[in-house]
Amino acid sequence: RLLSPGTLVEEAALRRSVGLAATQGDAARFALASTQYVAGYLYSPYASQFADSFVSGVIALHMSISQHKLADITSMMDPEREKVIYLRIARRAAIDGLSDLSAFASARAEQGRNGKGNQDDPRAVLYSSLSTVTSAT
Repeated sequence: RLLSPGTLVEEAALRRSVGLAATQGDAARFALASTQYVAGYLYSPYASQFADSFVSGVIALHMSISQHKLADITSMMDPEREKVIYLRIARRAAIDGLSDLSAFASARAEQGRNGKGNQDDPRAVLYSSLSTVTSAT
C-alpha cells in the first residue's frame, strides 16, 4: 500500500485492512482504515465489498467502537449511502440481539442528515421496533 498510493493496490489493501482489523478486534485500526477508505474510494466499483466488511466489523466491534466514531465515519458518505449503511447495521444488530446498536443505527437511518428524515422508510421503522423487543432466552 505504501508503494502504490491512490491505486487499486491501496484500495484493496484498505478494504482488506477493514476486515482484518475487525477479525483481530483492533477497533482503532478498523476506524482508521474505514475512514481512509471512505475518504478516498467510496465511489469505487468495489465499495460494496467495503460496505460488507464495514457492517460486519461494526457488529464484531460493537463493544469497542463508539457510536460517535461510527457517526464520524459515516458522515463522510453521501446521505443515501449513509442511510443504507445504517439500515444494514440495524438489521444485523437486530438479528444478533444487539438492541442498543440496532436502536442507534435505526434512529440514525430514520433521522437522516440535515433534517431530511427518512420516517417513510419501513425498514427503519421495523428495525427501530425490533430493537425494543426483548427476549426471554
